[in-house]
Amino acid sequence: MKVIDLKSLWTRAAAKPKSSTASASTPLLQTVESRIQSDTPSVHLQTHNEIEVEREVASTEPQVVGDAAVIHEDQHEGIDDDDHEAFYDIDWLPHDPGERIAISDYNVNDQAAVRRRYIALGPCQPRGHDFPRKFIGGWRRFVPSWFDTYDWLEYSVKLDAAFCFVCYLFKNKNCKGGNSFVDGGFSLWNQTSKFDTHGSCKSHCLAQEKHDLFSRSGTSIGDALEKLTT
Repeated sequence: MKVIDLKSLWTRAAAKPKSSTASASTPLLQTVESRIQSDTPSVHLQTHNEIEVEREVASTEPQVVGDAAVIHEDQHEGIDDDDHEAFYDIDWLPHDPGERIAISDYNVNDQAAVRRRYIALGPCQPRGHDFPRKFIGGWRRFVPSWFDTYDWLEYSVKLDAAFCFVCYLFKNKNCKGGNSFVDGGFSLWNQTSKFDTHGSCKSHCLAQEKHDLFSRSGTSIGDALEKLTT
């Protein structure tokens, strides 16, 4: 009968390598974790400086609405308001009074030169023009012989209206009277007495004095008055 040594059996059993559940499951757990990490987007915590940089870039980029880009107002900074001034060339001033701009609309430093240029051109008196007729208590039109009676009178072909040359150049805006021959022009051809009324009104007489002083001196009204006072 063979005697079984129980002590030796227990010793051999303890010496055998154990396949633990933890060792068998470790590779599987690592594989699952690697897949989760690859599928999960990485989260980057932005610093305060990075957020400020992104805001500055977004504020300067134009917003696109359809096919049009909307530019913010702050992108127009640095544009001088003087760039919006009307462009003009003193050597190419319009002769027709209906196409002129007011003397006050010119730069202050250019107004004397503009006046000299217009005085050199003289009033616009297109004597050979075919003046149109219009019905005002009968068919009437501008009569070119009026230029001989009133040397200050001029005519706008564009507007079919009469204007005052000296009032355009020198009339004081604060002085009342005579505006019909400056603003929009006069075109009531059946009321020719208005020519005499305008020629004798205070605002026209003052403008005529300024015109005569300026024409003689060739300088500004202030300089001419200073010379006379001296």
